[in-house]
Amino acid sequence: MTVSSEVARVVHTANGTATFFSYAPMDGVTSGNLKVYLFDPATSALTLQTLGTDYTFGSGGVTFTAAPPSGRRVILLRQVELLQPDVYKTNAPFPAAVTERRLDEIVKGLQQINDVVQNRSIILPPGDAGFSSNVLPAVENRKGRVLYFNATTGDPEAKTLVDAEVTTFPAWADSFLFQPTAAAGLADIGAVAKAGDTMTGPLTLPGAPTAALHAATKGYVDTGVGARVAKAGDTMTGFLTLHAAPTATLHAATKGYVDTEVGARVARSGDTMTGFLTLHADPTAALHAATKQYVDGEVTAAVNASGSAVDFLSIPSWANVIRIRLWNVTYPASSALRLLVGSGSFATSGYSGAGHTIGTGANIVGATNAFLWFHAQSNVSDISGVGTLTRHQGDVWVWASLCSGTVSTYHTLIGTGRVALTGNLDRISVQLSSGNFSGGSIVVECRR
Repeated sequence: MTVSSEVARVVHTANGTATFFSYAPMDGVTSGNLKVYLFDPATSALTLQTLGTDYTFGSGGVTFTAAPPSGRRVILLRQVELLQPDVYKTNAPFPAAVTERRLDEIVKGLQQINDVVQNRSIILPPGDAGFSSNVLPAVENRKGRVLYFNATTGDPEAKTLVDAEVTTFPAWADSFLFQPTAAAGLADIGAVAKAGDTMTGPLTLPGAPTAALHAATKGYVDTGVGARVAKAGDTMTGFLTLHAAPTATLHAATKGYVDTEVGARVARSGDTMTGFLTLHADPTAALHAATKQYVDGEVTAAVNASGSAVDFLSIPSWANVIRIRLWNVTYPASSALRLLVGSGSFATSGYSGAGHTIGTGANIVGATNAFLWFHAQSNVSDISGVGTLTRHQGDVWVWASLCSGTVSTYHTLIGTGRVALTGNLDRISVQLSSGNFSGGSIVVECRR
C-alpha cells in the first residue's frame, strides 16, 4: 500500500449526541495503532479510551458506546511502534511486500514525530540563528524557577523571579487589573471612583476639625490626583489643606472658618446659610453635621381606608415613635378594628393587650393576635383618633390608642398593649377582623 496523506492525528469536537467519529484522511489506520482520547478543555484532563469498552473500531472510524459530552474533544491519534521487527535473509528473493510495509511504517512513525514537532512544540523560525547554548540546569537546580531568555544572547535560562525582574501582584492588585474598566476596578477595591459616587463608610480624621485641620469636601476630592485617601474607612495621617478659601459650593465650613466673621459666610451663631450643605455619609456617624431633615426625623404617609386592611410596608429602621391617625373611619358592625406589626412579615401572635369602650358598660376585651383599637360591637362608625407605637428597648414596642366613635352614641375607645419582635419593625397594618372599610382616611407618621 501507499501512505498518501501526511495527517497523523484527527481532532473532532463532540456535540453530545454523535457517537461515530471518522479518522479520515489518515492512512494505514488499524485498531492496533489507533489511540483514542477524550480531552476536557475545562479541566485539561486527557483520558485514554479502551477498545471494546468505550468504543468499537470499523467503517473508517470509531463508534463510542455512549456519546461524549458536548464540548469534549475526540482525539484520534495513529501511533506506530518505532521498531524494525522484519528479518531479511541473505541471497533470498527481494521481499517487496515486506519492504513496502516496513517503509510505510517508517513513514507513519516520521509523521507522528512531525505532528509533535510541527503542531505541538515551540520551535524557532527558519531564519533564526539558533541558540548558542540550550542546556538548562538539572531538575534539582531549576525547581521553583522560571524559563527566561537572556537579554543579550536570547538563550534559555532558569531564573528566579527576582533575577528575571518578574514582579508578582498582590491579590487586590490582580483583582483590580482584571476588571473591565477603571471605574469597575476602583469599585472592586472599595474606592470612590469619580464625582457623584457615594462613600459606603465614614472618613476618619486624626482629630477634631480646627483651623489647620479640614475635612475633605466633594469639590476638593474631585480636583487633581496625587496622594489622597483611597477609600472609606481609611485614616488620614496628617492635615488636609484646602486649595482655596471655603465657599458655599466647594467646601464644608471648618472651625477656623466659622469663628472668623468675614464677608458673606456663616460667621457665628444666629447667621443663616444661603445655600445647602451636602453630606456624603450617614449624619449619625462621627464628625458629621445633622441636617434639618435628620433632626426632624419625620416620614409621613396617608391613604384612604379601603379593603379589609391598609398596609404600610416601608417603616424606616430609625423610627422610634410611630403615630397612626384615623379620621372618620367606618366599617361593618361587629368587626374588630386592630393593628398588626412585623419584621419581614406580620406577627400574628405574641401580643399582650386589650381594648375597652368607655361608657357602654362593655367588658375589657384582651387579644394576643393583634393590638386592638376597638373590639367588635354593633353600630360602629366615624372612628377618629390616634394610636402610638413607641420603641421601649431594642425590638420591644408599646401600644396605646385613644379614639372616639359612634356606638349607638359617641363613646371613647381605648387600646393598650405590648409586643416583642424578632427584628427591626418595618411594617404595620390597620385591618378588620371581617368585612371591608367603607370610608375615612389613615395617616402614618414616623419619628426618631
